[in-house]
Amino acid sequence: MSMEEKLKSLSDNQLLDIVKNYKKYQYTEEVKTQALSILLSERGFDEDYLRNNGFLNNDVRESAQSYFKRYKKKNIIALSLFISVPLLTIISSITDLTVLAILAWIAFFAFVYEVVSSFFLLQKCYGLMPDKECPISSAFYFLMSVLLYFVIFFYYNKEIEKDLNDIS
Repeated sequence: MSMEEKLKSLSDNQLLDIVKNYKKYQYTEEVKTQALSILLSERGFDEDYLRNNGFLNNDVRESAQSYFKRYKKKNIIALSLFISVPLLTIISSITDLTVLAILAWIAFFAFVYEVVSSFFLLQKCYGLMPDKECPISSAFYFLMSVLLYFVIFFYYNKEIEKDLNDIS
């Protein structure tokens, strides 16, 4: 049985769900297009109706994924700054170069900025998930970020990816 035949055997609601959430079900763009074609040509749906009622795109999922991508970028920057601060501090104390000490402080404040920014992106991402709450409080996030940033970096990247798959 071909994919088109399988799609034709589905109900209208199932086809609408595939068109809207094809990424969630790990279907290709081609499957979405086939399902949409069936709805338009054989089931009597109008493309304007589908667009106006939010069946063509899953805007919530796309927004959450956009926040998550930005969150990951901020985390990579913060992780590199987290690593560079102690290195710059150690090197500046060994070589007695004031410039490196100043760079260490600049990197530290940049790290704090990136951590704060990433937390707000984390909050926005979870704000789009109605049945999920942000799994960490702001105080704990900041405290852990200063002490064990690399743990937060890897743990929350995996957690958010799992939670994004639950968005319908």
